[in-house]
Amino acid sequence: MTSDDTRRALRTACMTLARRVQLVPLGGFALLGSLAASAGCVMGNDNDPPVLSVDLYWETERYSDRTCTKANVAAMGFRLLDAQGEVIAENASEEQYQGASRCVNGIDFPDLDLGDYSLELTGYDADHNIAWRGTCDLSLDRFDRLYSCDIQQVEPVSDDES
Repeated sequence: MTSDDTRRALRTACMTLARRVQLVPLGGFALLGSLAASAGCVMGNDNDPPVLSVDLYWETERYSDRTCTKANVAAMGFRLLDAQGEVIAENASEEQYQGASRCVNGIDFPDLDLGDYSLELTGYDADHNIAWRGTCDLSLDRFDRLYSCDIQQVEPVSDDES
């Protein structure tokens, strides 16, 4: 692993730590996590590209814990688009279940160019039906950014109908 790879891994770990600390129910730790996330977690030197991190919140009847597990999201697909609509990253083509990955509660995008992005998300239930959809507008500037993205529950749609 090169020193650049090490710095990138540390920065990603820092954003993940900020994400985890933010969820701790203790006032001081939550405040610390909020400050770290809002200020950006800058490690390494100023020449390193910023990291774009997104916390995913799946709509549930209870708003206290909107994780994949609590919302019963079996798998998810995503597409990250730049301002021109070009696909920058994706894990599923044409929203088909077979390209989807297990559901996660956050995604980090290192090594992006500065600019505006759109993140399209699709969540699948245990029967492989599309049951959640969401789009989040994101912007990346000089510093690392952490966003929260709400994904809304929809009437389940089978892959054949989408």
